[in-house]
Amino acid sequence: MFSTSLNTREKSFALKFDKYLLKKNSFNNSISSEVELIISNIRKKGDSEIISYNNKFDNRNISNTSELLFTKDVIKKSREKVDKEVLDAMQFAFNRIIEYHSKSLSISKKNIQNSQIYSVSRPLDKVAIYVPGGKASYPSSVLMAAGPAKATGVKDIYLTSPCPNNKINNLVLAAASIAGIQKVYSLGGVQAIAAFGLGTDTFPKVQKIVGPGNQYVNEAKRQLYGEVGIDM
Repeated sequence: MFSTSLNTREKSFALKFDKYLLKKNSFNNSISSEVELIISNIRKKGDSEIISYNNKFDNRNISNTSELLFTKDVIKKSREKVDKEVLDAMQFAFNRIIEYHSKSLSISKKNIQNSQIYSVSRPLDKVAIYVPGGKASYPSSVLMAAGPAKATGVKDIYLTSPCPNNKINNLVLAAASIAGIQKVYSLGGVQAIAAFGLGTDTFPKVQKIVGPGNQYVNEAKRQLYGEVGIDM
């Protein structure tokens, strides 16, 4: 495997650097093409393609997009499965996040060269939060993304996270409950970004998508930038 550690003082630097660029561009082009195809198909066919890709990539067998929305009962039961100490820690963290961002919302004014410059924060109407799933658990991503949205007064906050093999992440759902997010979807990957970036019969088109993801998720954000705001 080619090392990404490069030394400009080495005689072979130019050759190694060229090889690195070729490998990097080839890899990115492959991902870019896959992502472009998925987005294109979802743009044309909407929910049916979202179901198809979700079943394919997350090894699931759903027939309707309504199955992707977690019910309040499921979210409640997931929260009940999390230790009280963990819930208390998440609540404490979320309160601190809200407090921090609330203090940054005040109108600021500067006098520069006899001109008054104001900085005003206004909330978006709809925001989607993407939270990775799979082997790891990222409840902190829920809290860190939802905090600023709640503090600024975003009206509708949606959360989407993959559930491969129908495995529910209790910590993520508990964090969503603490953050007061009403609509949580078990959808991940490019199809999740396209769903909220484009909008379908089931999924609302949001103004911004935030949250970490893998290379495919980030590439989907990049390709949809301009149609939807992103955090990159």
